Amino acid sequence: RDRIVDEVIARLVDYSVVIVTGPSGVGKSSLVRAGVVPALASGAIIGSADWRVQLISPGSHPLVVVRSAVEDRPDLLVVDPGDDLLSVNSGSDIAAIARALRIAIAQGMRLVMTMRGDLFGRLSELNGLAPRAGAGTVLLGVPRDEELRQMVELPARHVGLEVEPALVEAVIVDVGGRPASLPLLSTALVRTWQRREGNRLTLSGYHAAGGTTSALERLAEEAYVSMAEPERHAARRILLRLVVNDDGLWRRRRLALAQAAPEGDEVATRALNHLSDHRLVSMDVGEVQLSHEALTAAWPRFAAWLSERELTAYVV
Repeated sequence: RDRIVDEVIARLVDYSVVIVTGPSGVGKSSLVRAGVVPALASGAIIGSADWRVQLISPGSHPLVVVRSAVEDRPDLLVVDPGDDLLSVNSGSDIAAIARALRIAIAQGMRLVMTMRGDLFGRLSELNGLAPRAGAGTVLLGVPRDEELRQMVELPARHVGLEVEPALVEAVIVDVGGRPASLPLLSTALVRTWQRREGNRLTLSGYHAAGGTTSALERLAEEAYVSMAEPERHAARRILLRLVVNDDGLWRRRRLALAQAAPEGDEVATRALNHLSDHRLVSMDVGEVQLSHEALTAAWPRFAAWLSERELTAYVV
């Protein structure tokens, strides 16, 4: 997605705060982490190859993480996802986060932050940042057909894989123009790679994996049914704690590992590790989160659990 990477970098030349926003599942994190940061390290802006870049995921303790990051005085701070900055319940914490960022920016730091489109309006809660971000905002939409083609072909070519042209065309038909589709495509391509023929990714392997529409559902369901009954119950408890209803939209949230699988709870530990092995959750720095927010809609069993939870809460 070189076109959008260039747009973000152009904004960074003129503005100290750049917000990359768009719908969930449109590729904001990949754009910044795999596109913008490496481009800057290669000198996309004069002197940027020497920049000290700090990349943070604020998690469940955003004030602590932000303060620690700005104390290192980076030239560029990348906050992904920026949604985490607004996840705290305390208005005073949000004010403190905004103050720490404003001071660092005034001292010369640049800030790049990803933010879900449906949460973008809440940027105003980070007092003083919204006005700075106005002209520096980049809206990321669904990939164009040619960008989808490159997403499939270029990484494969980089590791010596061939891709059947018919597979690329099938991806464009399945994914083109559809929001929140990239996590589904990612899962579909991993499962296609698992069914490769020698060094070749094939259309038959893509269909056998369930294609973009069913790959994530099949992955999740296979992971769930392959667990013993006690682990299934633990997995359900864990997964339900990893999402929060935000004005009718399910949003993933980070949870401390000690809360997901308390010390001594071997069943929960096995369930959590099983979910991680199947790429349904990711664990990092003592926390766990859903690997794909799209799981809440793509996996019918999970969607039913969420509906049941909401109904129970409503009745109570």
